[in-house]
Order: sequence, then structure tokens, then C-alpha cells
Amino acid sequence: MSELPKAYDPKAVEPAVFDSWSEGRYFEQAPVPDGVRPFSVVIPPPNVTGSLHMGHALNNTIQDVVVRRMRMTGRPTRWVVGTDHAGIATQNKVEQKLAREGRTRHDLGRDAFVEACWEWRREHGSTIIGQLKAMGCSCDYSNEWFTMDPSYQEAVRTVFVDWFEQGLIYRGKRIINWCPRCTTALSDIEVEHEDLDSHLWHFRYPLAAPAPDGRDHVVVATTRPETMLGDTCVAVHPDDERYRDLVGATVVLPLIGREIPIVADDYVDPAFGSGAVKVTPAHDPNDFEIGERHGCAKVNIMNADATISAEGGPYAGLDRYEARRRIIADMDAAGLLADTDPHVHSVGHCYRCHTVIEPWLSDQWFARMKPLAAPAIDAVRDGRVTFHPKRWENVYYHWMENIRDWCISRQLWWGHRIPVFYCDAEECTGRRTHASMTDLTECPDCGGPVRQDEDVLDTWFSSQLWPFATFGWPAETPELASFYPTGVLSTARDILFLWVARMVMSGMYFRDGEVPFDDVIIHPTVFNAEGKRMSKSLGTGIDPLELMEHYGADGMRFGLMLQTTGNQDIKFAEEKLLSSRNFANKIWNASRFVFMNLDDGFTPGEPVAATVADEWILSRLADLAAQVDEGLLAYQFGEVARALYDFFWNEFCDWYIELSKARLAAGAAEGASPEAAEARRVTQRNLVFVLDTALRLLHPMMPFVTEEIWRRLPLAEEDRAPSLMVAAWPDAAALARYRDEAAERSVRTMLEIVVAVRAVRARYRIHPRTGIPVVVRTQAETDDQLLAAEFGHLNALAGISSFTAGVDAAKPAHAVTAVAGGMEVFVPLEGLVDLDAERARVARELSSAVDDLAKVERKLANEGFLAKAAPEVVTKERAKEAEIADRVAALRAQLDELEG
Repeated sequence: MSELPKAYDPKAVEPAVFDSWSEGRYFEQAPVPDGVRPFSVVIPPPNVTGSLHMGHALNNTIQDVVVRRMRMTGRPTRWVVGTDHAGIATQNKVEQKLAREGRTRHDLGRDAFVEACWEWRREHGSTIIGQLKAMGCSCDYSNEWFTMDPSYQEAVRTVFVDWFEQGLIYRGKRIINWCPRCTTALSDIEVEHEDLDSHLWHFRYPLAAPAPDGRDHVVVATTRPETMLGDTCVAVHPDDERYRDLVGATVVLPLIGREIPIVADDYVDPAFGSGAVKVTPAHDPNDFEIGERHGCAKVNIMNADATISAEGGPYAGLDRYEARRRIIADMDAAGLLADTDPHVHSVGHCYRCHTVIEPWLSDQWFARMKPLAAPAIDAVRDGRVTFHPKRWENVYYHWMENIRDWCISRQLWWGHRIPVFYCDAEECTGRRTHASMTDLTECPDCGGPVRQDEDVLDTWFSSQLWPFATFGWPAETPELASFYPTGVLSTARDILFLWVARMVMSGMYFRDGEVPFDDVIIHPTVFNAEGKRMSKSLGTGIDPLELMEHYGADGMRFGLMLQTTGNQDIKFAEEKLLSSRNFANKIWNASRFVFMNLDDGFTPGEPVAATVADEWILSRLADLAAQVDEGLLAYQFGEVARALYDFFWNEFCDWYIELSKARLAAGAAEGASPEAAEARRVTQRNLVFVLDTALRLLHPMMPFVTEEIWRRLPLAEEDRAPSLMVAAWPDAAALARYRDEAAERSVRTMLEIVVAVRAVRARYRIHPRTGIPVVVRTQAETDDQLLAAEFGHLNALAGISSFTAGVDAAKPAHAVTAVAGGMEVFVPLEGLVDLDAERARVARELSSAVDDLAKVERKLANEGFLAKAAPEVVTKERAKEAEIADRVAALRAQLDELEG
């Protein structure tokens, strides 16, 4: 009979197991029978520049759990894998490489730079795919996708041309979010806002002519003094009596000398500041709208690198912050700085490089979102797409119902170049602007020369097509017909709008109203133990590869699942991974015990409930299968992990295996009776059956250790499979026939008695070999019979020397009392311990604990300590107080027992 090595070594097991899966091609999509809907998942494509982080580790474990279970149920399953070209991130990586060589992308030129990006991808792009394999992710690696693949480029181009022809894509001059570091536009949801301490500067703008009431200026306030160089009006509220007579007048823009009008606009809040607002239409989206309503000029005072343009007069060429410093000083010197107030305001930063962005007037390409959003809202309202947790649906509705047009152009070289061609021929009478599926060399209208738009598309424009472009769209492929729509999408909350909502909109538009997925799992965000966002640059990050090195892939995966609850934040606890590694070892050792106790001639078969212990474990197994099914279908991964842990560690390993040892030993003894030999065979079959079923249930979360054990199990031919990952998933409905509430109640009572007796033995330091007498006051005669029948187990598990049970059983003197199954359990201490010595020992411990409690109480009553100590220190002291108080109560109860 096959035996397991003494210790489980993940470093030796995991690579070999993964290779066996790959060689068996179990990851690849299976043939789809007629009438069967296959199950598919598309991985959120990691950036080609990326490496595994904790968010990836959690999300890909979740997906793998879902996919592995579904594969085992027999449905044709495919998990699509691939990477995203990551426009800004990849371009930054390549530019950094060039900078180390003393070159820029402009030195290379566009074509050579794009080729350098492809070369970088060839060298580094497979890193994260290899890391996914190390995690055990069962993706279809035979058909890996990249968002710049030729067929994918065709899909992106198809979308752009269609939306352009339908009027859903347009080019316009609008205020966009501009990153001066990346020198590209960003969409609104690519901007991360952060509250910063700054100031509100109040400036006097002189009136061109004194007001009838003698006023010679108005006061305006700003957090960005440099933008005053681009002011083209001052706005006041039309109902503000203070300024009613000034509407239509002009002020002279300080430092520049340009006269600008005072206009009345409902946007202005009369209660903010002076009630007069400087308006810079080229550098603020709200100011842009005011300028549009009043026909004000739009003066762009900033270059692409955030230096001041020629429109900034004497400040031209200065960095924006240096210009700010000089403008404040010059306004102060001119007597035009009225006041300065401390002010906290929200400042937008680039999501990639964290540079402060600038609202900037620019010609950009936009997609109209309102027409696309309406059907996508309906799809969630009518349940075609369901969010888990459900509360994210309200967040989705709020954003979709207030959606703005999407700026889709980026000033980069790496990415999907916008397929628009311009004809500049003066004699052309055609459209002059053409979106084309193929690169044009001449104008379709006049035959003149054309030039292609220089910009590329936002990375998210191509990513939104991932659920259907990865199945071959725009071609109507068999894969698209079979695997779209997909089943589940698991992702982080921070790309709910960047990606999830856009996939729903584009998927429904191009697939005749079909949603791209049925369920959306918004998984928790993983923070470090202090609740801070994980970041390598800030020193708060944790490398999953290092965790796998220490705890194995299974240890990391299961540890993450244990921490996944309905809450959206996880304070990462590494001790959960330690307990998960120990859990893998526990399973290994329990399995090793089973193998060591199987005879060479062992033949597997159906389990037989020959004892109440057998009835109990089979009933608990049936309950586990139901819990796992129900939990995974509801995406309650933490609850499922805890149920599996409790069953394996407590019920199977700690109890059933212990309860089995006597029967196994008796049947193997020399001269064993036929009845004892048969009991051994039944026990062996039951152990194998329970282990087999439990390993199948655990496999999606801990695939490596379960596979390595399961492949060695001696199973009947009809139960075997070439790999556990394609073995049959346990049928919870069929296992339900083993449910036995009476057996569960009986064994639960027995185990509670064992725990109570073990606790007494530990508390009073009674030697393990010393037998303990026990008296139980039962509730009915049936309890007496149960306990009498299980005396052998009670003796084996708790070292009970004598046992008295009865409805009228009296409590002996000096007895410890516990409750088990509604019955009172008495353990008389007379003769087991030196009562006088124990009283003295407990009294000493009680006195010490009372002193410790008094010290903590005095500290917590000290107002000075409470005022000065950090909140976490106070919390720690309160927890310490509660812990000592519990110990004091327990010692007092123990002393009472000894007094008897």
C-alpha cells in the first residue's frame, strides 16, 4: 500500500503537481456537448509590466476556487488568461530604461519606440503569468491573450469605427485631466483625489472704473494663484445685492493688465468667500461651463509639462509652483493680496505616477456614455447582472446615472493608435476626417494625402472588450457562441467604473443586449496589519511570492480565504497563513495515518455505519458538503474555508481518527476474531471514503496538497480520475442520506464530556496515566444507555477510570462541575489531587491576579494616561483588563470547587 513521506514539502510537491496538470492538459477547454452551457471566467488582465501583489493573490485565488469547483461538477470550463498592454505603465518602464541609457523616446522616433515596447514585453511580459502558475491558478495557458494581439487590435478598431459612425465618438475641445509627468490626458476615474493642506489666497482685482458707491476693486479667492493669468471674467450670483450694480463692469486683471467683465451666473455660491469668483475657462471644468454660457475667451496659460505658456506674460517658462510663489509675492508687493487663510482641499493626482494633475483645455476624443449607460443600468436592476456583495449595486447606479462623457484619447505612443485619418488637401470637399478599419494612404473623397491621428486610445477602451474579444470577436467564432456570456467576474472595487461598468456597456452594445457576465464579485481590499494600503514604495507592501516561499501556495491561498468575509477591508494577518500551513501538515499527517493503516489487500467500497462514531462522521461529512456547496454558490469564501478547517482539523483528525484507532488495532492483533477483522475493514473503508470526499471538497482552495494525497488513495475504478482537478465533485444531495441528527447529538455529548474531563486534568495537573472517575447526572434513561455503550471511547479519549450515570446521580464532595449535552458532569477531586496544596496554589495565583487587575484598573482610571496615550495603547490595556478579570473569576470558581 502506498505511503506518504513523513513530512509535507510544498517546494518539492507544488512544481511537480503543476507539471502533471499541464501535461494532462486539464486547464484547456473541454469539448462542449450540445445543449450544455459551459462555464467561463475571464481573468482581469494584469498589466504586462506587473508582478504579483496581494490583490492579485486574493482575486486569483477566488477565481480559481470558483473555476476548480465548476470543472469538477463536469461542466466544460475555461478560465481565459492574458495580460494588458498597460499604455502609460509600459511606456513609463521603457522610457525609464532609455533614460538610464541617456536617451529619450524622441531620440528613437515613434516606430522604433513602439518596437522597444514590444521588445520589453517579450522580455518581461511573462513574469506575472509564471507567478499565476506558481499559485496553482488553473487558467487555459494554451490560449494566452494580449490586448495588442492582431485579432484584438481588430476588435478595438471595430468598436471605434462603429461608435464613430454612430456619433458615439466625437472630437472636441474640453477641459480634461492632464498629467504633466506622463504628458497625457486621464479620464475622471483615473484621477485619485487626496486632501492636502494648502491656503486660500484672497486677491483684490481693481475695477477699470470706480463703482457708483466708490468701490475700486472686488476680492476673489483661489487655491491656485497661477491660474489667474488665464482669467477671462469674474462671476457673481445674479441675486447677490452686493454686486448687482457691478454686473457688466470690468476689472483689470492684475499683473497682466487685461480687462475682463463681471458676469452674473447661478453657479456662484454667494456665501463662499466674498461671493465673487475668478473664472479661468481653460483650467477648470466649472469655469469652462461659465465661460461657455457668457462667451468668454479660453486662455490656456500652461504648457504640456506644467510650465507657464507665452500667455502668462512675465511668468512664461516658469514651473507652475514657482509661478505661484512669484505671483503671490508680486500681488503682495502691489498691495493686492487681501488675506491668506489655511485651507484643506481635494487635489487630483495621476493614478500611475501620483503627479498632481492639471485641468487643461485640450482637443481630445470622447465617447458619449449616456446612450450606452441606460441599458447597462437596466441589466443590473432586472437581475441579469448581480453584484456580490449586493450593496455595490447602489454605487454602480449612482455612477452610471450621473455618467459623463469619457475622454478616450491619450498622448502616448504605446497602445492602440486612434484609427482616424485627416485629409488636409485644400481642394477636398469631403468629410476630411475618416475612421477606418484599415490604414489609409489617401483620402477616400479626393485621393489626396492623409495623416493619422497621433494619439492612442485609453487602455481601458481596449480592456472593456475583454469578455468577448478573447473569444475571437468580431468574428462569430464557436468559442464566442459557447463561452459568452461568461459566468463570474471577480475584481477589485477600485475598477468598478474603470472596467466593470464599461464591460457591461460595450458587451451589451455589441452582443445584442447580452450581458458579459452573470455575477460580479467585488472582493475585499487587502490592507496591512495596521490598516494601511499596501505599497512597495511606502514600505507597507507584502510580497505574495515570499509568502508562498514560507507557507507554500496552499498555505497562502487558504490563509487568504480564511480572512475573506463580507467586509470590504482585510487587515492582513500573516498568522492565518501560518495556521493554514499547519493545516496542510495536519491533513498530510492524518492522511499518512490512513495509508499506514490500510492492508495490502484492501479493497475500497461504500461506507458502513457500524458504530455511532461512523454515523456521526458520515453525517458531519454530508453537512460539510452541503455547507461548501451553499457557501461557494453564494461566494462566501471565508465561511467555506472555516467549515473545511473545522471538519478536517477537529472532527476528522482530532476525533474520528482517534475513535478509529481501537478498532484498527483490535482487527490487526494476532488472533483477532472475524468480527474484529471485519470491524477493521469497515473502519478502513470509512476512513478512505471520508478522506476522499473531504479532499475533493477542499481541492479548490488547497489544490496542491489535496492532489498529492488523493492520487495515492486506493479508490474503486468508477471513483478514480486521472487527476483530482477533473474528479467528480461530491454530490451533496446523495450524501444527505447519511444525515443522522441523533448520532450527531450523541457524539457531541460524548465529546463534550471528554473535553470537560481533559480540562479538569489540565487545570489540576493530573498525570495523563491517572484514571479519573466521572459521575454524570443524565436527563433520561436513554442517556444512561448511550454513555454506558460509549464507555470504551470515553476511557480511550479522556482516561476515565470509572463511570456512573443516572437521572438521580448525586454530586460528590469536592467535585468539579461541567455541562455536556444538557447533562451535569461531576469530576470528584478527592484522591486525585492534594486538596490543601491545590487550595494554597490557587489562592496564590488568585492573589497575584487580583493585584494585576488592580494595577490595570488604576491605570485606566487615570485621566492623564487616557488623555496622552495612543488609542491603540488604551485599547490594549482594556483588553488586558478584561483578560485578567476573566482569570480572576475562573480562579475564584476553582477555589470554590476545592472548598467543596
